[in-house]
Amino acid sequence: MKHVDLSLLIVEDSSTVNGALCEALEKSNMPHFDLHSALTLVQAKSIIETQKIDYIILDLELPDGTGEELIHYIKSLDINKATRVIVLTGNVEKNRRDRLFQMGIIDYLSKDNPINFLTNEIIKTINHHIDNKDARILVVDDSKVYLKQVETILRNQNYIVETCLHSQDVYSTLKRDPFNLLITDVEMSEINCLELLRQIREDNELLDLPIICISNTTNQNLIAQLLKSGANDFLVKPFSVENLLLKVDVAIYLYKRQRKLSELNHFLQDEIRRKLEELRKKDKLLELENRHAQMGQMVSALTHQWKQPLQGINLAADYIKYKSTADEDTVETAEMIQEQVRFLSETMDYFKHFFKPVKEQEHFSVVGAFESVLKNLGGTYESISIIVNGDKGLYTKGYPNEFYQVVINLLNNAQDAFEEHQCEQREVKINVGQDNHQIIIHFCDNAGGIPEEIIGTLFDQYITTKGSKGTGIGLDISRMIIQKVNGTISVENRENEACFTICLPLSTDLPEGASLEKE
Repeated sequence: MKHVDLSLLIVEDSSTVNGALCEALEKSNMPHFDLHSALTLVQAKSIIETQKIDYIILDLELPDGTGEELIHYIKSLDINKATRVIVLTGNVEKNRRDRLFQMGIIDYLSKDNPINFLTNEIIKTINHHIDNKDARILVVDDSKVYLKQVETILRNQNYIVETCLHSQDVYSTLKRDPFNLLITDVEMSEINCLELLRQIREDNELLDLPIICISNTTNQNLIAQLLKSGANDFLVKPFSVENLLLKVDVAIYLYKRQRKLSELNHFLQDEIRRKLEELRKKDKLLELENRHAQMGQMVSALTHQWKQPLQGINLAADYIKYKSTADEDTVETAEMIQEQVRFLSETMDYFKHFFKPVKEQEHFSVVGAFESVLKNLGGTYESISIIVNGDKGLYTKGYPNEFYQVVINLLNNAQDAFEEHQCEQREVKINVGQDNHQIIIHFCDNAGGIPEEIIGTLFDQYITTKGSKGTGIGLDISRMIIQKVNGTISVENRENEACFTICLPLSTDLPEGASLEKE
């Protein structure tokens, strides 16, 4: 059972049956419950006067009275008005069964069955009764007497029941609240039942709602037409309570199972999409890392090949200076050559480090990372006024080389936007600050902003503002690089500016002697 701390009372005049039931229930897989037993009506009354009882297993024939007397007595007590009864009897004829259901019993069981079967049925019945509390049923009929009878039977089963006298209100009622079942009479004056079924089944939200039609007709053609028009089941009046409850229980059980399967299916589809997206991102990052490894190998080879000629140029410049000590212009030219050789050598070393695969995260200064890119690639963006403000002491932990790619991608995008809009005043402002345990980077350019129709999907794959000139993967990769270190990147338009905001975790555990040597 799902619920615990229940109180059960066995009322059975046979001490053998009573004891066997108590023993079997105590040995069952039910969670904690309090079990009481009584052999007579007087003993049962004494217990329910002082103890709150949730369920009574009741024999109808007792030595000092009947089970019906105890049912009436229960309803007179405030403490046990909500007590539910499962009848245990040898034989109950139909009229008495119908009367017992109207009195509020939830089921009856035959004493002729083995004790282990009875015990299992008792547990199943209680479980089922508890589970019913979440199921909503709408009952429709233009007879108040009939509505009350069906409502009483279903409420005794712990169902939530709402009734409707006017058939034209059915559709609006179903749309107002979610229901697990509709029970409707076929012969209604206000609207044809077939028309009601058509109206309900045209609504996708109500397409799977189970519907049971009830009628006193035995016209097989009409019954077939109702079932083909959207009804799930049919009951002929007058019907037995057991038949009604059986059809209701089956319809709601199947509907709940169908909903659970549908929810599970949606969950699995979402999980598959999420896993595929994760794999796609991992593949893209792996592809990027492989590409960088190949570029690193190529740059290393080029650096090795270029080092010797650069050393030769540097020595030649030294020789020129030695031979031309009296000619200031020649000496100055030779020194300029040596300065360019040093710059070229440092640039090669930078790119050799830039494309070097890094497996371990490092602490690095964010402001230092921006300055490092501008120092080595500043000539590429000489037409743009780039201003970096912030504290060099703000460190984050991640992969500096990958962060350089984000910086270069944002600068390249700004440069392309300036060219596209033919901007005369070209400014990029980069502000690096701190908010609690985060480093906040604002990267803004005054190239006119991003079109509103794509700004919400700018970081999606293959979204670009550059038409056929763009691939639409730069910002997607930038987002993955930032998310890889538990950061975020977003964009918004501010007046004439496109402003990117990057949030990175602030390093608070810097190693001793941390410096800007990686910048």
